[in-house]
Amino acid sequence: MYKIAKCKLSDLLKSKDLSQQDLAERLHISKSMISEYANNKHYMSIERAKNVAAILGCSIEDLYEWTVADD
Repeated sequence: MYKIAKCKLSDLLKSKDLSQQDLAERLHISKSMISEYANNKHYMSIERAKNVAAILGCSIEDLYEWTVADD
């Protein structure tokens, strides 16, 4: 099974020359929520992740580093 290791949102935003504020405005949410995602304090819902991925031109899997959990 896979487990989320780290959110890569900050790096993806830099590569697209977008700020957290830019993304927040496109999603109609607060910049503080984007910051929480980027700092691994909150996980995106699947719907939010799909929309973020669409804006950034990547897949949902690209939004996070993944590890294999020992189960």
